[in-house]
Amino acid sequence: MPVAEEPASLALSIADTSRFREGWITVRFRNEGNQPVRIPDKINNKTADFFFITKLRTERGDVRILNAEMGTMTFRQPLDYRELAPSQEYSVTIPVCLDEVKLENRILAW
Repeated sequence: MPVAEEPASLALSIADTSRFREGWITVRFRNEGNQPVRIPDKINNKTADFFFITKLRTERGDVRILNAEMGTMTFRQPLDYRELAPSQEYSVTIPVCLDEVKLENRILAW
């Protein structure tokens, strides 16, 4: 009888926003499951726009999308992965484009 696999439990959270006004945030991946989880090892400040969509939202609910690249990304070599053991974390600092954005009355949302 086949055994059902446990779905991967990869949590993504904002780890540090102290440099947000400079255009940087740090995100954290955490494996909350019982099995190892793989994530692409190409997430960095040059590729982050392909992996994340960042939104600014006003108190009225107005939304502005930042850092969203549409389309596909092609790598010239096989994609490497980073494996996270259960309870292991990995953080990466990525850029947030704040051009022409007034930050008053806005909160960061993903």
